[in-house]
Amino acid sequence: MIGNLKKYIDKASFMEHVDARLRQNEPMIIDSFVSNKCNLKCKHCYFGDARPISEPVSLARWRSFLYEAIEIGVKHFHFSGKESFLDNRIFELLEVLSKNKEDKKIFYGIVSNGMSMNIQGYDEVLGTNISYLEISLEGSRKYNDLIRGENGYDRVYALIENIGNRNKINITSTLFGDNGADLLSMLLAFWKLGINKFNFAPVMYYSPFEMKSQKSLSCESLLDFVSLCLDFINNDSSPDCVDIRICMTKEMAYELFLNENILTEKINDYVYRGNKMEYRKENKIIEFSYPLLSVPFLNELVITHDGYIISCADDIHYKYIDKIALPNVNIMKNSLAEVLQARNKFIVDYLEKELS
Repeated sequence: MIGNLKKYIDKASFMEHVDARLRQNEPMIIDSFVSNKCNLKCKHCYFGDARPISEPVSLARWRSFLYEAIEIGVKHFHFSGKESFLDNRIFELLEVLSKNKEDKKIFYGIVSNGMSMNIQGYDEVLGTNISYLEISLEGSRKYNDLIRGENGYDRVYALIENIGNRNKINITSTLFGDNGADLLSMLLAFWKLGINKFNFAPVMYYSPFEMKSQKSLSCESLLDFVSLCLDFINNDSSPDCVDIRICMTKEMAYELFLNENILTEKINDYVYRGNKMEYRKENKIIEFSYPLLSVPFLNELVITHDGYIISCADDIHYKYIDKIALPNVNIMKNSLAEVLQARNKFIVDYLEKELS
């Protein structure tokens, strides 16, 4: 939502900027939910609560959809949960992208909990053209196993310790009230194994998190974790690189940035260059990412197991997905060209309403 940011935005120039984005598809990410299965029952999972579906998208349609996206110039493809490697169709879809990677300059990857295949299976995937494999963890042994089940941390650690192509692996974790120090401990353990990309995002407020006292992430807790990361990269003298991405909710971004009175001087960065800010020391980076200004469907199309188009992967759990999906389109009945036509109309109408 744009909300009270609109007073900082010149409507004409912003609409011109968005129109240019709509005419080029390269910045857009296609995030696909192919699998509707998972081998874990994480305590904070909202993907696991996703509604049942009566008719999944067929393999043939997934394949043709990817080819359509490749032909119109989409460069970034991502596969989300529930756990993609539990659906054998994923391997054929990865092969479609692999065959087109070099010629079409495609970047693609997949997220996994690291426990749905054996080491050989993950090794084979990493030995292909895949750009990245994102492994999800919840911290070191103490927190990860509390949330995901006994021995989960040790299994993932053994996987990464014994696998090839570690340079393609990044780790993603959930921030909640008091696990910041534990997450830094986890980061250091895997950094020593050669992993240098880490993503951290707040626990979602609507997840059925059973550990209520640890559920919320306050701005104070977020800043404490940021301070720990800054101390690490400022004090480490090794030449090893590390790339830490920390996501914030919109509410946190408002509190941390609007209240600091820096919005007016930074609004061009937020609007025209993406919602990111970077701190760098030599080859060590902390990147802050936040949806301070978000336009639905502009940068990402998320495709559900049953073909609906939503604007954010976190919304996959909604029971009545058709109420929040892009209106009147579904990839099981519409071409990608028709989807994009509906998307463009939606965005223009949305902005006209928001900026009026």
